Formats: sequence, C-alpha cells, structure tokens
Amino acid sequence: MNWFMIDDYMSIFANYHLFFLNSSTGWAAKLYAAPQANTFINKLVKTTNGGQNWITQICDSNSINNSIEGIYFINENTGFISLVHFGIKKTTDGGQSWVSVFNSQSCYDIKFINDNTGWVGSYSDILRTTNGGLNWIKNSVSQNCVFLAINFINDLTGWAGGGTGNFPKLFKTTNGGSVFINNISAEMPKKYSLHQNYPNPFNPTTKIRYSIPKTGFVKLVVYDAMGREVETLVNKTHQAGTYEASFNGSALNSGVYFYKLIEDDFSETKRMLMIK
Repeated sequence: MNWFMIDDYMSIFANYHLFFLNSSTGWAAKLYAAPQANTFINKLVKTTNGGQNWITQICDSNSINNSIEGIYFINENTGFISLVHFGIKKTTDGGQSWVSVFNSQSCYDIKFINDNTGWVGSYSDILRTTNGGLNWIKNSVSQNCVFLAINFINDLTGWAGGGTGNFPKLFKTTNGGSVFINNISAEMPKKYSLHQNYPNPFNPTTKIRYSIPKTGFVKLVVYDAMGREVETLVNKTHQAGTYEASFNGSALNSGVYFYKLIEDDFSETKRMLMIK
C-alpha cells in the first residue's frame, strides 16, 4: 500500500535483481552502465539490517557480459548467482567468496526448492541440479526462447517464462523439469492429432506436439519396446488447443520407444528412437 526509499546507494547504480532471505538479510545486483564511455560496473551488495546499509561483495568493472541475472540463497551461508556468459557461481560463506559451478552458457533467473534441487533459466534450456549445484542437467525446451524467469512451488511443479523478440512464452512442468508443456496455440483444432516427435532420432531431448479439439483429461505416456511404461509426460485436464511437450530422455538407454496420447475416446501411438 505504501513504499518509502531506503537505499539510493550511489544513484548512478540501478537495482537489477533482489533476493531477501528474511526481513534483515538480503542481496542486490547493481549495474552502472555508460556505453558512451565504454564503462560498465556490476556489483553484488549485501545488507543485514533490512536494506538500511549495504556492503559490496562483488565488483566487476568494464564487463557488461558479467551482469548478475539471478540471485538465490538457501540459507545465510549457501547461495547462488547466475550470470550472462559466465554461468553459475556458488558461495558457502554468505557471499564473501564465490566459486564457479557451471560456465558453458548464459544463465538468467535461478530458483532452489531445497538444499539440493534447483533450476536455472538459460537460452533454449532449463538447467537442473539435484546435488546442490555440483552437476547441472540440461533440458532443451525451446530453440526460440530465452528463459528470463523461473519459479517452482515444490520439487515437481514449476513455470518458466521468457521469449524472443515480440514472442513471449510460458512453460509449465509437473514432473520436476524432465518435461515442460507449452500451449503453442489457443486456436481450436478441428480434431485430435498426435504429431511425430522432433528431432527423431534424438539425444537426449525431443519435442512432441499434440492437438485437443475440446476440454478434457489428457494423458501422454512413453513406453519402452516391451510395452512397459517409462514415464508419464502429461496427466491433467487441457483446454482445447495445440500443445508441445519437451521430453528429456537422459535417464533412458538408447533404443526404440513409443509415446501414446489418450483423451476420452481417442488414443494414438507413435514410435521414436533415441541414440546416445
């Protein structure tokens, strides 16, 4: 209802990202940019009194490519920052020192749901860790999306948003990120359809598109060559529209698999091939 200024911290710096662990302790990513003078300064600052005072923990001069795009702390000691072109860094001493835990591509928003499990948005990928950032697994979701925002409410359900140019996109997962579902068209299809996955063969990610002409409960299931269910990609009510599921098969062996769309009195099965 009401807001009051608590920090102008050298007003030449803009606050780009904020994260507060509690009412006292928080971090802010700050950027000063003067392109005409070829000057860029990126800072990470910390407060322990609710924002009244701030101390600098990271200061990087003349490198716009090192801008901090995401901040997340699990507790007062352990936290992560994501950076454009410089990946992900981790601290275990409250931000006094940082080590790189991923550095192969640009990274944006970051979210952890517990000490071990977290996600980072990137270009075309959602990165996931289940061991506190020691290793990151890529789930290639969309070749035309930069994932600038990501949030999870538990270890299974989350959303990732972003886009490219004037084409915003929002994705949702209900199985921790091995599958993200994107409603790519709200136009009502004339009939049910299940498209061939692409790419096919794939390694380890592929996309499956399907169309639903009316609201109904939808299942999309992957089976192995013996007919055993290996993963349920979709198991929920859909509105009429065309959807695309991004599937990560990194836990599967090479071989032939089948995926089946089931909705009311309709079902269709197609074959796909994973080669590692």
